[in-house]
Amino acid sequence: MNIKKLELLAEKVSEALKNETGKIHAVSHFDADGICAGSIAHKALELCGKNFDIEFIKQLEEDELKRISKVEADLFLFTDLGSGQLDNIRRYLPGKTIVIADHHEPQGTEWDKLHHLNCHLLGIDGKDEISGAGVTYILMKHLTKEICPYVYLTLVGAAGDVQKTNGQFKSINNDLLAEAVSIDAIKVKKGLRLFGRSTRPLHIALRYSNEIDLPFADDESKCVEFLSNLGIPMMKNNTWMTLADLTDEQEKKLATAIIMNSGITSNGNNIVGNVFIIPTSHELREFATMLNSCGRMDSSMEGLKLCLGMIDDIEHIQKKYKRKIATYLALVKKRPELLRKTENATYLVAKDAIEDTFIGTIISILSNSYLDSKICFGLANSENGIKVSGRADKSLEGKVNLKEIVSKAVEVTGGEGGGHSLASGAKLPKGTDEAFIAEIEKQLSAIGPF
Repeated sequence: MNIKKLELLAEKVSEALKNETGKIHAVSHFDADGICAGSIAHKALELCGKNFDIEFIKQLEEDELKRISKVEADLFLFTDLGSGQLDNIRRYLPGKTIVIADHHEPQGTEWDKLHHLNCHLLGIDGKDEISGAGVTYILMKHLTKEICPYVYLTLVGAAGDVQKTNGQFKSINNDLLAEAVSIDAIKVKKGLRLFGRSTRPLHIALRYSNEIDLPFADDESKCVEFLSNLGIPMMKNNTWMTLADLTDEQEKKLATAIIMNSGITSNGNNIVGNVFIIPTSHELREFATMLNSCGRMDSSMEGLKLCLGMIDDIEHIQKKYKRKIATYLALVKKRPELLRKTENATYLVAKDAIEDTFIGTIISILSNSYLDSKICFGLANSENGIKVSGRADKSLEGKVNLKEIVSKAVEVTGGEGGGHSLASGAKLPKGTDEAFIAEIEKQLSAIGPF
């Protein structure tokens, strides 16, 4: 089994952490998966009484490594990043003990001070078989079994990286799900697959759902009327009812009504399916979205505290995050000149109109709804360059590898690139956006159109 192979390598890699008596500096990515990975690492190191600190970053770029190299530490631990930057890590942290737990494709040469746990080294695809949090959990479990109650964070990370297919996990993610279920860290139930199960008022969940196709879903008052006709109350204890507040009988009644009223593009299989509930009572996807909002709002440590039960609410962060998302989506629709469509892809050339920390989120949302291209790229200016986020439709699995395409493009423009086959990113030098797009077009034209 794949998980056994990974556990054997994890046992070997974990020795570096077990034997370290000095200072450990942990670095993790700032998205949901990275926050979950960092939270798992934080808890395990804390349980083992290690001397450590942790930070969350956007990307492990050369400038970041220069800064990190000034941190006084004996061992540097990278989670949900690092594998794609091996050469620069070796260059800027010479002589230091390095531990990496990552699921991105490795790039660079290994060396004796590197202790590297990566699924790709064992032929396991990090795109959809295991999250960065999953790799980190398997490593940290060899430090202390007391980390096991946090196994559910591996699936939150996987949900954040969109690793479910038709609502199901596969490979090692499925093994970790089984482990989580066995200790009641995750409860699986059949139910409506509406986003915002415990965080959105029910009529709002219907109004903005991507999972269903109700003919009146764009009219909030009609959604309220629909629920009222089913005898489903709108309020409970002076607060809006959520899907999580419904009884099983009410949820079944609602599901039946949705299926009967949905368009031909919907069916029972994609409306009703497995729902995964974690100890905080959130569904996996909504908890991942909460963590993403923390990262994008420069509050990753609040996300860590949420994961570890130190706090139970980040509503103030979510409100600001949602406002920014809504503002940027409205901006794109008001300014069509920001979009450039070709036979191969659509490019959102945002320049300074969208923050670099939001360009990935915005292009993901647009690629799933507003844009009709199967390949989409978002480009936004950052402090010292251009941030790029690329997304490809799942129907292009095995036909397009955005990681390879982006990596080849940055060889022409300069900069750094990486990621997965259907979701990749890059950091470009200023003023190279047109050259980058031209190089992407050149490669896509050779294998497209799409």
